[in-house]
Amino acid sequence: MTSGNNYTEQMQAYMKQFKKNIEMLVEQGLLKDAKQLLDEYEKIVPDDVDIYSIRGVIAMIEGDLDEAEEIFKQGLKNQFFNFDLVYNLGYLNEVRGKFITAYRYYYDAHIFASDENSINQVNNKLNELLMKEQIL
Repeated sequence: MTSGNNYTEQMQAYMKQFKKNIEMLVEQGLLKDAKQLLDEYEKIVPDDVDIYSIRGVIAMIEGDLDEAEEIFKQGLKNQFFNFDLVYNLGYLNEVRGKFITAYRYYYDAHIFASDENSINQVNNKLNELLMKEQIL
C-alpha cells in the first residue's frame, strides 16, 4: 500500500514540475517550446484543468484575446471553481477595458482563492478597479 502512495506522490511531483517548466518557458517568451511541452503533457494528463489556464495565457501573450477567453471558459466547464481560470478572465476583461466584467470575475476569484497570496492579489485588483472612474 505504501508503494502505491509513493508512486502517486512521485507522479504528482513530476506533473507539478512539468507544469512549472512549461510556465517558465511562457515567462521567458518561448511560446513555441511551451506549446510543444504542453501538448506532450496533455497526452499524459488530458484532464488537468491547468492546461486551459496555461493555453489561455499563451493566447493572451500572442494577442488573441478572443481565443484566450474561449479557452478559459472551456476550462471552467470542466472545473467551475478554479481560481486561476476565473482570475485570468478578470485580467482579460481588465485588459479589454471591460472593468465591470473584470470586477465580477475578480470578485468570484476572491471567493475561490485558497491562500493568503491569492486573496491579497485579488483584493489589490478589486481595489484598483474601484478607483477607476468606470466602476464608480
